[in-house]
Amino acid sequence: MKCPKCDSQLNKVKIKTRPEYGADVLQDAEQTGEIELDQCLSCNGVWFDVNELDQYLAEKLIILNSPKVKQQKYLNKKDGPCPRCNLTMVKKPAPKGAGFAIDVCEKCQGVWLDSTEIDKLEEKNWSTGEKHAVVFRNFKELFFNKGD
Repeated sequence: MKCPKCDSQLNKVKIKTRPEYGADVLQDAEQTGEIELDQCLSCNGVWFDVNELDQYLAEKLIILNSPKVKQQKYLNKKDGPCPRCNLTMVKKPAPKGAGFAIDVCEKCQGVWLDSTEIDKLEEKNWSTGEKHAVVFRNFKELFFNKGD
């Protein structure tokens, strides 16, 4: 599949999920599911097939950190074709009242998020207390459970 914004090839990204805090944040943790997304390694945008974004947000994942790219403002404004259907996607309001528009294919219902949009949604999806709890658990696991 091709990136709808920069026309580069999309790469498969498999994300393992866990029930404890919703993301595969610790090595060797019990894994209960997997979401396979498509990410552009050139502009860092992410393609979600139908219902994958809902699952990603429901699992409260925070692992698709997408650094900004130089041409980000241009790419955000560009209307691109759906990687699946090749139809021009339309702008619709992002979920969670995030305050920006995302690209959606009206035929297959897939969603394209530009590189910083995924980070904005993740930020909106987590409370401060939940973020601190994950960081604390990761710190504790990293430094106090070595060699167990």
